[in-house]
Amino acid sequence: MKRLIVSSTDYTPALDLNPANLTMVFKGVSRPENVGLFYQQVIDWVDDIAAKAEQLTTKAIKIIFKLDYCNSASQKYILIFLERLLELRNKGFSLDVEWHYDEGDDKMLEDGEDIADAVGIEFSFHTF
Repeated sequence: MKRLIVSSTDYTPALDLNPANLTMVFKGVSRPENVGLFYQQVIDWVDDIAAKAEQLTTKAIKIIFKLDYCNSASQKYILIFLERLLELRNKGFSLDVEWHYDEGDDKMLEDGEDIADAVGIEFSFHTF
């Protein structure tokens, strides 16, 4: 399992997916032109973790979203990989999801709440 680090652009968030401590960080703007292509690397990474779940010594997955903007297509793919992570929770892994949003950005807070409700995972919400 390899660490996946992707620099942010004007359209895509920075990614830091670390298999050593099972931490996933998404930071910036998420409105890629080809959202499926961009998030497929995240889904593949999660699938790789799931395939090697029995070999992992840590069973705590932490996901941190610090998104300034996230379009509806990106939200769909976030739901997809969070649903994949639910399968790991059923295998004894814990999921800790943090949703960070700008203090005055009620839309991003609502988006995080909607995603949490849709996937059935409790998020902790933090302002920045």
